[in-house]
This record gives sequence, structure tokens and C-alpha cells, in this order.
Amino acid sequence: MSPKSEPYFVTIVSSEISDHDREGYEAHRKELSEVVAKQSGFIGAEVSENGQKSISLTYWKSQEAMNAWAASAEHQEIKQKSHAGGWIQSVRIEIAQVNHKMEFPPKH
Repeated sequence: MSPKSEPYFVTIVSSEISDHDREGYEAHRKELSEVVAKQSGFIGAEVSENGQKSISLTYWKSQEAMNAWAASAEHQEIKQKSHAGGWIQSVRIEIAQVNHKMEFPPKH
């Protein structure tokens, strides 16, 4: 779910997922989605997976809200579980501020 108004921030997480314990990964991803949705300043998220490739977008009202999530005990615990579970082979994280967006066809 993309935000309706600008500006906002987006965290783009591109991952390569291991075939190891796919059920554990799915449970972990569900837990992550539930925890992040409760964070102050969180707007929404989108996830796309194709085989072992995953791209997750999380939308935030401010960079401060995004940074607070990244520094939170919940986030640190989830990151530790990801590493311990062996689910993620590689990850790239990008952060951007969206100042303008367009949709086609335009939505009224």
C-alpha cells in the first residue's frame, strides 16, 4: 500500500532468500509484518517475491520514525532471528525520500 500524499520515506530491502526452512522463513516474515505495522510513523508495506528474490518496501511518515524502528529492540531481535534462521543469503537496503509520485491511469 503506497502512501497517498508526499513527502514520505521508503526503505527498500532487496534480499536473496535461502531454500533452507522455507516454513520458518514464512513465519518469520509474518511476525516481522505484524511487529512493524505497530510502529509509530509506519504507513504501509509492499512485498514481492519471485523464487529466491524478495523486494520489500516499507513506507514511513518521517526519517525519524524509520530510524526509531531500525534502532528498536524489536527490530534488533528480528534481525538476529533472520541471521540465526539462515533464511537470508544476502540483503541490500536502500532508503529514499519520495517528494512526488504519479500514477497511470490517474486515480480520482
